[in-house]
Amino acid sequence: MPGNSRSINSLPNLELRPRAEWEAKGWWGQTPLWSRVKKQASLNPKKTAVIDESGSMTYGELWKDAVRCAAVLQHQGLKRGNIVLVQLPNWREYTTIMLGCELANIIFAFCPIKWGIRECTRVIKLLRPSLWITSANYLGEDRKGIIKSSVKNIKGNVEIIFLRTNDNDFGSWSELIDQAPSLSEIDAIAKAGFGLDPLEIAVTSGTTGAPKGVIHAHDTVLDTVQSTI
Repeated sequence: MPGNSRSINSLPNLELRPRAEWEAKGWWGQTPLWSRVKKQASLNPKKTAVIDESGSMTYGELWKDAVRCAAVLQHQGLKRGNIVLVQLPNWREYTTIMLGCELANIIFAFCPIKWGIRECTRVIKLLRPSLWITSANYLGEDRKGIIKSSVKNIKGNVEIIFLRTNDNDFGSWSELIDQAPSLSEIDAIAKAGFGLDPLEIAVTSGTTGAPKGVIHAHDTVLDTVQSTI
């Protein structure tokens, strides 16, 4: 794991909120997403969970892959509060990695796949992630030049992992999966996040064009998800 990576282990300002009142109203304290997927995988393992342009996966497959993802992240040396930057198209692996981060209590940061050198350089400097999981191609465009230039512009190191593409200069997600030891469901759940544990960083260019990140805990994300549902 790169030595300059950032770790966010708590969001103390959230404790200033009227937590007991909000939990009583059902706004906070909801069942985390990883637990909901686990339940569906047990009740309806063959039900379709995620579909993308190249295939689909069931809830049983999604849960199994999420546990495997958590094993990969832990094997890479990531610990609670470390950040993984995910910059991908709408691929089903996106969901797997998100849930794997939840199980490993690692922060899932995400940004648009269409960003160029300036934005990618800025977000790497801002987040200092342990891993940058991305794609070498997007809609036929070769992104390797963007990625190499972005890394060259920053001080320190970030480990770059490609999905669905192999490149001698970067790591491969499939290789990490093959190398990581298996992780039992019990061990995966033991470290899983919930409540006020930091969950994700939503990175956006906002109105200024300079990437910035909004940090969310499980409680703040789940309330937004539930309101949408």
